[in-house]
Formats: sequence, structure tokens, C-alpha cells
Amino acid sequence: MSKGLRNDGLLNICFPSGVHIPIPSFNTIYPVQVYEYIEYSKDLSILNEVFSTCKNIVDAFISKIDTKTNLIKQFPAPYWNFYEWAYGSDNSDQINRTPDDFYPDKTDLLINLLFLYMLNNYRKLCDLKKVDFTFNEEKMRSSIINTFYNKEKRLFKADDTDKPFYTVLGNSL
Repeated sequence: MSKGLRNDGLLNICFPSGVHIPIPSFNTIYPVQVYEYIEYSKDLSILNEVFSTCKNIVDAFISKIDTKTNLIKQFPAPYWNFYEWAYGSDNSDQINRTPDDFYPDKTDLLINLLFLYMLNNYRKLCDLKKVDFTFNEEKMRSSIINTFYNKEKRLFKADDTDKPFYTVLGNSL
């Protein structure tokens, strides 16, 4: 899979299938999978082969953080902002869009939480590789709470639009 790294630092949906739709949320899981593989197999040899791919993915996400909100917005075309096959989380209307198509300027809870989850595992990879990595996620955590948390419902809404909906996945993360 690591050989499917794109110029933007992310992986395509499936490599080497020839399908070139990148799904940002799937990319956040790649460093998690690498760490879990090492954790359970005790095979560190994979780290030399795929660490640079993990770093590229992390760097690509860090570059997408909006400095005003400290959050990651939905990725524009050709990205598919898919999370799961559930109401409001599949974004299937984005599959065939082009860079010229309109897309809403919105921020999703899930991509920001998945980014933080990825960082936790990436830090462990950096420790194994003996590579320094610093990123202060406190601003992002605070922004997530301020943007998505509904105090009355005691739930996190799925996006920053005026028509909130809630997901089990988002609130689980």
C-alpha cells in the first residue's frame, strides 16, 4: 500500500487497483495499522519500509489545518470525504466531483478526531524509530469541543453546519 503514495502525501483508495480516489479518513488509519502490526507481530522491519509514508500522511494532514479554526476542513475534489456507510457520513455525492464543482466549506468532526487518533499512533512509531515529533494538539482539542459539542444533548455533532446530526462513530471517537 505504501507504494501508492500520491504527490499530495496521501494514499489512493486501493493500490494498485488503478482507482485514484483518495479518502482522507482511510489515510488516518494507515499509521495506526502500521503501529498495530508492529505491536502485535514484534516485526520492526516494516518500519524502515513504510515510515516515510506515515510521515508524509501526517504532514499532509498538518498542512490542511486551518490556522483560524485549528481544525481540518473537508478536503476538496478529487478527495472523497467518506467515513462510513451511515447517514451523513458517506458523502457519496463527492465520488465523481471535479475541482470545478461546488463543495461546501465545512468541517467534519470525524476527520479531526481521526487525525488525533492517528497522531497518537504516529508518536509511537516515532518513538520506535527514534525520531523527534512535536505537535501540540491542545488547540485542536479545544476547537473540537467549541465547534462540535452540544451541551444540552451532551453529544458531539457531526459537522459545523446549521443542521446538526449526530453519529455513533463521532461520539465513540
